[in-house]
Amino acid sequence: MNGIILDQIRAEKNVVRCRLKFQGEMAAFFNKDEFFIQYEDDIESVPQSILAIPFVSCIAGLTWIADSQLWLDEIDKTFYRAFARLKRAYQELHSDYGFGGELIPSVFKENSTPANERSILLFGGGTDCQASFIRNESNIDTVLNIFGWLGDIKDEDPVEKHDLQVTEDFCSAMGKTSAHIRSNIFSALNLKEIDRRFQKKMHAGYWYAFLHSMAFISMAIPLAWKKSLSQIIIASSFGKGVDKKTHGYCASLVTTDSEFSWAENGNTLHDGYELERQDKVRLIVDYQKKTGKQMFLQVCSFNDRNCCVCGKCFRTVIQIVAEGGDPRLFGFSIEGSLYDFYSSRALDIVHTWNYRKEQSRYWAPTVARMKENYEAILDKPFADWFMTFDFAKAEKQGLRKYYKKNFWKIIKRKLKISG
Repeated sequence: MNGIILDQIRAEKNVVRCRLKFQGEMAAFFNKDEFFIQYEDDIESVPQSILAIPFVSCIAGLTWIADSQLWLDEIDKTFYRAFARLKRAYQELHSDYGFGGELIPSVFKENSTPANERSILLFGGGTDCQASFIRNESNIDTVLNIFGWLGDIKDEDPVEKHDLQVTEDFCSAMGKTSAHIRSNIFSALNLKEIDRRFQKKMHAGYWYAFLHSMAFISMAIPLAWKKSLSQIIIASSFGKGVDKKTHGYCASLVTTDSEFSWAENGNTLHDGYELERQDKVRLIVDYQKKTGKQMFLQVCSFNDRNCCVCGKCFRTVIQIVAEGGDPRLFGFSIEGSLYDFYSSRALDIVHTWNYRKEQSRYWAPTVARMKENYEAILDKPFADWFMTFDFAKAEKQGLRKYYKKNFWKIIKRKLKISG
């Protein structure tokens, strides 16, 4: 029988730790038997039934796909009821694979947080969360950044440091309170082994299919309790009506995130799913023009700055241009004209942009917006180049150039993998 026991959950000032025990094959899916979450606030007064929520949430998907029981001493009663709905929502997403597993607490605890409209906004600095900030600005009390890849509580990471600075700078400009959570939850899980065993059933990696939104939302819940805030806002990544092929079985959807509730009145808002990405960029550009504030969009994943040449950076640059904005006011350090910068690099980088997917999902709405808003565009030569450039041809040329330049490296890498 497979099983995980949340053997001990204890809070010491601003750190909560959870010791795990394993039955059956479950130990193979963990690099460590202890999780920690470090808050900036003292959380010793938070009930254990609330503190348990992040640890339950982060391994919930694993217990479902591995048919594992999960035991613990106590859990918040509202969350326990929501947990059944959360499991059902994920089961509907993964409808071709039946979930097992069972959550078994010894005690249900009745908790109640005040009913209000004060919120925590989960923040990574990107387009989605900044659009959600603008949409919910008056209700947002705290802007929260979470970093979960630490190995040890004493570890330092340059990406974490940069993300924290981005959040603090944003809050300083917007007059909001910033908060930061540090954890080892992502690195304590053996994601490589989980994916090796279950990726076909998950249709994606565990991080993407289950973990990321469940971890971010749940880690914010003890802080929301501490601050008497009743809502957590997570920005949407996909618009309404997208199918599984489009969102790739992403864990963060309105159907899943919205099921998170706790302590009677605690709830989650999956914000902006009715908007497309170009709509969100329009909100941000219009807000910048109205306020005159420089808004740093952090769109490079796991990077301490926007590289300006990856697919995500290029996508955001063209969307800002389409709305009549200057990308340099949004965190893109580009010297010279946009046309010179990108046209001179296109053959070297376009093959990394996943052109076919980007063109159909993002670039087509951007081209339409460029044509509609052409008179307001500040850099018309760049817009003209983008709308007429043969990216499909350039992608083929770029790939041939890349393979020719890196032929022996590719062969050695393939031989290493096959060996």
